[in-house]
Amino acid sequence: MPANDSPVFRLDEFPIHLGLGATAVRQTRFSGIEWYQQYGERHGGDGIEGPLVSMHGFSRSWDSWEMHPSGAELVVCTQGRITLHQELEAGSLPYGWGTETRPR
Repeated sequence: MPANDSPVFRLDEFPIHLGLGATAVRQTRFSGIEWYQQYGERHGGDGIEGPLVSMHGFSRSWDSWEMHPSGAELVVCTQGRITLHQELEAGSLPYGWGTETRPR
């Protein structure tokens, strides 16, 4: 756990694990891709019933992709504009929105 146990913290620095028994556990400071392996070691036993809540900022397009075969993902755009692509059997379906527009 972070050394500072203040109830006020930045979600982009300290993600939250929503664990079994309706718990919300602040995690160690996010330190990059290797952080996810350590997170899995800490909470992997919760399975898909223990989601991670985090916040990230990006200044350029990704050159990779990710998938969630065992659960859903909620994406919230708090600044700027994003386009996400959902890969379906029929092809890629792009979704675009931003803070200046609202999807309909």
